Amino acid sequence: MVRNGQPPPDKLAAAFREVVVERCTQDVCPAKATDCMIVANADLDACTALLTPQQQQSFQADAQKKLAAAAVEDGGAGGTAP
Repeated sequence: MVRNGQPPPDKLAAAFREVVVERCTQDVCPAKATDCMIVANADLDACTALLTPQQQQSFQADAQKKLAAAAVEDGGAGGTAP
């Protein structure tokens, strides 16, 4: 169910975790950064500070794509719920 144009939080969290695993595996992120980003209540700015600038760019680009796709798949596409 879409609320205010956003998919449910659990769908966003799953999409985010998927990006973390993919990017951190491909970019060989420090374990501390990966663990930090997996924790649901972590300060994402503090976590991404543990990455190199290239890792940060890759992560941000993939996260934006994946979260936007999650919204579209759930009917969010930036609209509002009926």
